Amino acid sequence: MKKQAFIGLVGVVSLVLFAILQGAPLLIFFDPTGVLVCVGGTLGLLSATHGFNATLTAITDGLRGLLSHVETQDVETHEHNAHIAQTGGTLCMAMGITGTMIGLIQMFRNLDDPSQIGPAMAVALLTPFYAIMLNLLLFVPISRYHREMARTPSA
Repeated sequence: MKKQAFIGLVGVVSLVLFAILQGAPLLIFFDPTGVLVCVGGTLGLLSATHGFNATLTAITDGLRGLLSHVETQDVETHEHNAHIAQTGGTLCMAMGITGTMIGLIQMFRNLDDPSQIGPAMAVALLTPFYAIMLNLLLFVPISRYHREMARTPSA
């Protein structure tokens, strides 16, 4: 990974964590339902769209390339992997909206029980948060890496 990209990603993660910790413990930002909907839903849809092996390869090769910048694929493979990563970004945002809808439906369904409103609202708000972070910290850098490698002639 280029030094500036690494510094940028670490900076963003640090700022987000700092903002979270200013108002509450980090643990309240973990919601199992939101994680399942966002991460599980995104990986499931990517696998259904591109196949499990292609999805796993695009993500792992992208992460490996970002971390060590080792070039082993041809242009067509990089273009295909960039497309998968870009699709992942789109799908995770859709799953974030899906999680919001699930949480809001649960919340409105239980308006007569105030103890149920908080957990439902957590799903509604945390799922898109996870989607944004997943997209910005995983799918955008992987897609960018594969696109750059597709444009760079192999030596």
